[in-house]
Amino acid sequence: MANVQIGSHPSFGEQIVESIDTTGKQLEKNDSGKIFMCDQNGTADVDINLPELSTSIAGWNAKFVLRTAAANDFHIMAYGNVAAGGTSGDADTIVYTELTDSNTTAASADVIQFTGGAASAGAFCDILTDGTSWYAYIRDVADAGVVSVDS
Repeated sequence: MANVQIGSHPSFGEQIVESIDTTGKQLEKNDSGKIFMCDQNGTADVDINLPELSTSIAGWNAKFVLRTAAANDFHIMAYGNVAAGGTSGDADTIVYTELTDSNTTAASADVIQFTGGAASAGAFCDILTDGTSWYAYIRDVADAGVVSVDS
């Protein structure tokens, strides 16, 4: 099989920084290449959704950095999912690799969770897609600070 280009989705190349501190944000195709500063909320979980997977967004990427740690979770979810998971949307499409003491991996997650009360400010998630799956690379000082959720 010959090497072929999968995609070339345009990107901001980490030149735009945006904050997220409230639930319900649906990321779009044009958010590729942004850095998202994530704030956990003291009163409720924050839930955001990645764009819907398709070959037209192959190359889409973003960085999520936990700016403010608090008591509630911050969820980065596959398109169409809710924090509790489910079978709608792009369920089970996140290939998760966590680089901490335990080096956790998950082949088919629904959600990336910055865990309330456990994640540290500065923890981050780099995520990209080939159009069929999301690939997430997580870094935090605590093993339980960022986890994959598969429901």
